[in-house]
Amino acid sequence: MEITKYCNIFTLPSETAEIKLQFGLFKQDINKNIKSYIKHHGGLWIGGKFTISDGRFNFSMNSINRTIHPSESDLSFSMSEVKSVWRDFGWISGILNFEFEDKIVKLRCFGAKSVAETISQEYML
Repeated sequence: MEITKYCNIFTLPSETAEIKLQFGLFKQDINKNIKSYIKHHGGLWIGGKFTISDGRFNFSMNSINRTIHPSESDLSFSMSEVKSVWRDFGWISGILNFEFEDKIVKLRCFGAKSVAETISQEYML
């Protein structure tokens, strides 16, 4: 079984590059907005793609996020480390939760419900 999905992963980045980029009608500094979001939500949703194949989960950031979060690395783990998988409601896309002994990894993707069911069946979680 192989699953590949574009997604966003929730993480607390260790470093955010100072980007000379402004947006919006009043040219707001994007760095202030990123820091404010982290403060209020406890982390960021970072875009990329995940694949589950041969018993391994691999997440790789997209190129824009590699520029913004240069010290972050991709995420990889064995599916045998996962204790449970479930889907939470999300307004636009569902949230997949991978529970480990000491943490929960959260991903947003379309089709989260069927992905969670497939993973649970395949890995008997």
